[in-house]
Amino acid sequence: MDSAAPNSSSSAAATAAVVAAAAASGNGVQGGDRPEDPSKQNLAQVTASIQRTLGLLHQLNLNVSSFSSASQLPLLQRLNALVAELDTMQKLAEGCNIQVPMEVVK
Repeated sequence: MDSAAPNSSSSAAATAAVVAAAAASGNGVQGGDRPEDPSKQNLAQVTASIQRTLGLLHQLNLNVSSFSSASQLPLLQRLNALVAELDTMQKLAEGCNIQVPMEVVK
C-alpha cells in the first residue's frame, strides 16, 4: 500500500505543475492585470482544488499507514472527502478547458 500512495501524490503533484505552467504561459499576462478574467479565476480554483486533494491524499496515507479498527470512521470520512474533492476538481477543470488526467481521478 505504501507504494500506491506516493504514486497518487506524484500524479497529483505533476498535474499541479502542469496547471501552474499553463497558468504562467497562458497569454503572457502576468501579475493579475485582468483579475476579472473568468478563465484565470477558474484556473486558480482548479489549482486550489489540486492543493486540497494533495492534502487529503497525505492525510489518507497517514490514516492507512497507522490503521486500526478505531480509525475506520476517520478513514471513511477522508475517503469521502477525497472523492468529493476529486469530483469538484473535475467539474472546475471542465470550465477551464483543461483536462484532469485519469490517474488523478482514479
